Order: sequence, then C-alpha cells, then structure tokens
Amino acid sequence: MDLKGRMRLKYKGSLNDAPSGTMPWFDHPERRSRTTPIVFGHWSAAGLVRRSNVTGIDTGCVWGGQLTALYPEKYIFDVAG
Repeated sequence: MDLKGRMRLKYKGSLNDAPSGTMPWFDHPERRSRTTPIVFGHWSAAGLVRRSNVTGIDTGCVWGGQLTALYPEKYIFDVAG
C-alpha cells in the first residue's frame, strides 16, 4: 500500500524487500481499524507478524514452512510441515 492508500497487489515479496514508498496495510498511518485487534493470514511472504494490534499467522506451510495457529489470542503454536 502506498501513502495514498492504494494497494500494490502485484508485489508478492517480503516486508523487508517492499518497493520504496510502500508499506503493509496494517502500518498505514490512517488505517481506521488500528485500535482493533486483527488476526490475518494469506500473506506467507510476510511470515509471522506480531504487533500490539495485528497478528499475521501465515508462515508458509504450503511452501514448506510451518503451520501456525493462534489460541486463545496470545499463544502461538508452530508445527513443522
């Protein structure tokens, strides 16, 4: 996502290699849901994301990574594939 809130859907890489001027949707400074705890998946390139208000649990099991589950909201379990 860029600073104007436009999604950059063609980029499929990691958070560290994102193009200049872009950021993950959950880091956008004007995100309306930033005070709401969110758990998300379907972004294996991001890996495990742990923030105070955001948890990303897609750790790439289908690509040979780990299967990650969250229960109950604070505990993370990883199982090698």
